[in-house]
Amino acid sequence: MKKWMIRVKDVLAQMNLAQKVQENKMTSADWAALEHEYQKLHGSSLKSDKEADEDVETSLSADLQNEIISFVGTATGESAEAPKNAGEGVQMAINAGQQLQAKVTEQAQTIQQLSAQPESAEGQAVGLGSHAQAVSMATRVLGFAGHTNDYLFGIEAPAFKRGSFWTEMTVTRKPVNIDEVSPADKKAFMSAFNDYRTSFMDRFKTVHENGLLGALDFNKMMAGQSVIDYSGLDAAGEYITRRSDLIIAHLRTLPSVAGLFPTISNVQNKEVAPSVSFGELSQGYRKGAIFKGNVDFAAEIYGVNDVMFKYEFDDLIKLEKAYIGYLNQNDGSNVIKWAFIEYIMVHFATQLQNERNRRAVVGVTVPAQSVASNPAVFGADGILRAIQKKEDEFKVLPFDTGVYTEATIIDTAESFWDQVEETLLSMDGYKLFMNAKHRRMYTRAFREKYGKDNDFTGVNGGLQDVNPDSILWVPNMASNCYKMWITLPGNICLLENKPGEMTGFYFERDFESVTVQSRWKEGAHVKVAGIKYESRAKLEAAGRADQFLFTNFPATELADGAVKVPGKENDLFVTSANSGATAITDIENASPERVYRIVCGDMTNATTITKAANFANISATWTPKAVGDWIELYAELEDYSVTVEGKSIKRTRATGKFLELGRSVTA
Repeated sequence: MKKWMIRVKDVLAQMNLAQKVQENKMTSADWAALEHEYQKLHGSSLKSDKEADEDVETSLSADLQNEIISFVGTATGESAEAPKNAGEGVQMAINAGQQLQAKVTEQAQTIQQLSAQPESAEGQAVGLGSHAQAVSMATRVLGFAGHTNDYLFGIEAPAFKRGSFWTEMTVTRKPVNIDEVSPADKKAFMSAFNDYRTSFMDRFKTVHENGLLGALDFNKMMAGQSVIDYSGLDAAGEYITRRSDLIIAHLRTLPSVAGLFPTISNVQNKEVAPSVSFGELSQGYRKGAIFKGNVDFAAEIYGVNDVMFKYEFDDLIKLEKAYIGYLNQNDGSNVIKWAFIEYIMVHFATQLQNERNRRAVVGVTVPAQSVASNPAVFGADGILRAIQKKEDEFKVLPFDTGVYTEATIIDTAESFWDQVEETLLSMDGYKLFMNAKHRRMYTRAFREKYGKDNDFTGVNGGLQDVNPDSILWVPNMASNCYKMWITLPGNICLLENKPGEMTGFYFERDFESVTVQSRWKEGAHVKVAGIKYESRAKLEAAGRADQFLFTNFPATELADGAVKVPGKENDLFVTSANSGATAITDIENASPERVYRIVCGDMTNATTITKAANFANISATWTPKAVGDWIELYAELEDYSVTVEGKSIKRTRATGKFLELGRSVTA
């Protein structure tokens, strides 16, 4: 078959000009654009290729070749004979896919215009050409098609069978009176949701185990471009699978910290990871059996916590109205609204993912209090807590940088980097991690110090290591958190058990009071921190020679005689020398979502905390015995009731008292 004919057909399909050719509506501008695109794609002009009249082998069937000859002949006034006995092959699928994409693009525009209007209860087909053609192209690419009298989107599968209240909501966009729903329909809804949940989890597991999560690019999939092979599925199965993949891809577009901190899966409880440190090996030549060097083996223990989500729907009518409002606010070809079930999946999954992202950074495992709502950040440890544990284990000795301001932030970061550089033989690969909320402050200060027109890429010396574009900025840290650390990217990671486990929702109980819930595991871990020492004194004596993680100590210093801790300024405080006996009586403006650590900074009339009043529920009076002793405290919570729209609702608040999470007092 002629090479130029195959190329012309591909270009026509890519430029969405096939319909114009068939209807004889091509303009001179269209032909000029076609020739330009042909030259750009193939590196030769259409004219020169036609003159060359080159034949190529093809696996296309004789019928399909004749169709192409006829189609291109109509477009160009040319013709050629097709070779005989050619079988069907991959090229046919590629060409068909290109033609399909050209048609579905136009169809998507039509649907976008019509989607803002209420859909007909009779289920008239929406799309180009016949209903069968619309369903065929839509299910193979984006899943857009009109409803029939029997099925949503014309997909003949149980999940899309019309007649249930939730499928009719998708068609009519009108709320349903729950009181009129039969017991059989109530059970059917829970069954349908749980079946969907199972298939969704299975699909998540499949793409994860086959290394295809990275291939689920939401924007490309919306454009009909996918590297995942769906050819082995029938129309309905392909549609359902693509829908699941689109939801997974959508959830992957949510802001995440996975780019900074990789995730390790299949951690069920606690695991031990070995680490090793090598001493110096070489020396000048000496005769005989003289050996030098040491290898120190250590073990890092890491684990995950159980985290849960449980929500009770005591009035699904309100949720359905919210669902309708969601449709009205997000009209157009939004791929995550086709059914009430998907709405619930995406709505809760989005909220949970945002909470998990925050917990992944600032989370601290805190015993659950007997209140309706414990803070999400207290469900599991995040990376800051993982770092804190390595400091408490005497594996990492922090640099005492104090709290920085915009006037001191550059000098603090540079000094921190320089001190680490003096410790390590090489800083190759090491990166500085800082609070993303301080990036603008840092950039302003850097411009002020090194030139307002500097793009930060051409600075001299070691400044390229601390310029704003080289620092790894960590999201979700509190604005009054001044923690910095230097390590190799990937040394700090997140933990989970099963990928996608958090979104494995399932329904339970009776419909009038339905609960949707899921349970999963998560945590954070430092792979290699440093050699463990018996005491802080021995750690200090080692001079950080055995560390792979370097941190700062950004504590706010309490003044002489201070009895109240300013909770809005920080969550890390260090006491000073006092001119008289001093006992802390309160943490003012304490956040119920933070754990506060108070560290003894001086033994002169050392600050204490008495087990009384606001601290009556701590284990005992805290009396430090040495500099470095500490206690951790968090807010006690209580439930209270408020009336909303005539209904009493439980809320949670801080009582003003504090509980103890842990302490360290030198023996």
